[in-house]
Amino acid sequence: MKSKHIHFIGICGVAMSALALAFKRNGWTVTGSDVGFYPPVSTHLKNAGVDYYAGWHVNKMIANGVPDLVVVGNVASSNNPEWLYVQEHKLNYKSYPEVIAEYFIKKNSIVCAGTYGKSTSTSILTWILKEAGYDPSYMFGGIANTTPYSPPSQGGDTAGDRIRQLTPPYEGGAPGWLLPSAEMTNSSWSIVEGDEYTASRWDKGPKFAYYSPTHLLLTSVVWDHADVYPTEADYIAAFQKLVDLVPTNGLQVISEKAASVILAPPSRGAHGGCETIVWPNTTQPSDAKDLHPHYPHRGGIVTYGRDPANDYMYSDITQSRNGIQFTITHKITNNQYPITSSCLGEYMADNLTGCFALANEIGIAPEKIIAAIKTFAGMKRRLEKRYENGVTIFDDIAHSPSKARAILETLRTVYCHSESPAPGGEESLAHQQFVRNDQQVSQRSLLRRRDDKLDEVSLGMKKLKVYAIFEPNTGNRQSEAASWYDNAFAAADEIIIPRLTKLKSTGAVVPKRGDRDASLAMTSENMEGDELAKIMSRTHPKTSYIDDDEKLLNYIKEKIQPGDVVVFMGSHGFRGMIDTLVSTMSKS
Repeated sequence: MKSKHIHFIGICGVAMSALALAFKRNGWTVTGSDVGFYPPVSTHLKNAGVDYYAGWHVNKMIANGVPDLVVVGNVASSNNPEWLYVQEHKLNYKSYPEVIAEYFIKKNSIVCAGTYGKSTSTSILTWILKEAGYDPSYMFGGIANTTPYSPPSQGGDTAGDRIRQLTPPYEGGAPGWLLPSAEMTNSSWSIVEGDEYTASRWDKGPKFAYYSPTHLLLTSVVWDHADVYPTEADYIAAFQKLVDLVPTNGLQVISEKAASVILAPPSRGAHGGCETIVWPNTTQPSDAKDLHPHYPHRGGIVTYGRDPANDYMYSDITQSRNGIQFTITHKITNNQYPITSSCLGEYMADNLTGCFALANEIGIAPEKIIAAIKTFAGMKRRLEKRYENGVTIFDDIAHSPSKARAILETLRTVYCHSESPAPGGEESLAHQQFVRNDQQVSQRSLLRRRDDKLDEVSLGMKKLKVYAIFEPNTGNRQSEAASWYDNAFAAADEIIIPRLTKLKSTGAVVPKRGDRDASLAMTSENMEGDELAKIMSRTHPKTSYIDDDEKLLNYIKEKIQPGDVVVFMGSHGFRGMIDTLVSTMSKS
């Protein structure tokens, strides 16, 4: 029997390509188009036998017959030839979240949402449930790191073993296995990342509105995406509606950071512009009785965080370059659980605690959760260490001031133990906070590998520095986001804004702000690099704008010294600058 044909308009994105690969593994004929193709996505598509091409060509889309389903990505503009053909010929089409809703969402639907931590939390929960034998359908918007190879368990019947059998060894390097970003299974469980960004070109509501959550993990609610949510009230209202989708017999696992906004909002009914958004009809399973059977006596809401009042509290965090360790205390049982993870960042304690709480609430044994967390290898572009040899280079998807703050604080804590100067040579109060505890450290050492031998390089009173190259996403280039940058980069010694990705402008004029920001009013809705650098310089004097990639890299290479850290932060790819810098450093 001929397999069904699915075509993706905009297949090269991380999320869309993951869907494409999942359908391919389930026997569909998969084709796709996009403006360009780059590793690692292009490599995965090629290895899987997906037929893709650059540009928009109707003749290629229908070369083997009209597709049974066309997935239309947001990249498809109103004059996209393939999209026009789909509409004119009334082909069956869906948006990305509509495909998730129809093919991935199951009776027990776990949705991980929040301003930050949702991709990582979704991948962690996926790994936990797979290792526990749940074998869920799932989707997360990122690429997992290679999981170190371990021999199959006795009998070879765990979900982890099935993943290892399914996925070929990663190309190059030590033996390892890759957790795909999406899978469709026959399980009654699903785990998906709940993105608050627009669902499609024809639906400006959030993607997570389609996912019918029975179980919700909510990591954070901090106003973001000002291009979609013009006011904070708009943004909060979207998450309030998400919470309302969870049935009364469902489970909500909510971070204390989100609970303060969602569970007791100052004006619950103030939905602002979101009142105009029509959400899709969603239904909940009428026979879902014990959605959180392990501890069902708390009314379906479980909180987690640092405060002892939470149902799950984390404490005693220690960090190193090898990861974090901390303790989770379960309030109801008063049991304490030691957690070890190779992931970097104190904020990961929050993500991991949320995942532990949800997994424990649905009945997975704590020892299984702890073991799965220990073997979880993290995700690419989440404090991904790209190079370490004297200087350390990181790549992270942090595209907002709040996300950048967390990344920089982690790097300052873990890598720069000796006293460092404040940005621009001026010791701001915010910067002093990060170096105060280390002022009595007089000497550090750095192990650097040369010719396969470890040499100790004495740094003496060397002041290790953090250099941040930052590009915000569209929402954080809106003039409304200007105040969000104040003091957010205090843990960096120097900030460089590169040439920003060109965005389409609607030609709208941004109204002038209040007195404090009147000088920053702009005539277009999107900040350019020089404007952003000017805004950030208010609280970060050592901020510069370098619009030439080669000059930027040369500047970094001239400035960095042994022990320093360079971190690229942003949702775009920096036009190959990271690879170029890593290659240059490797040769030198």
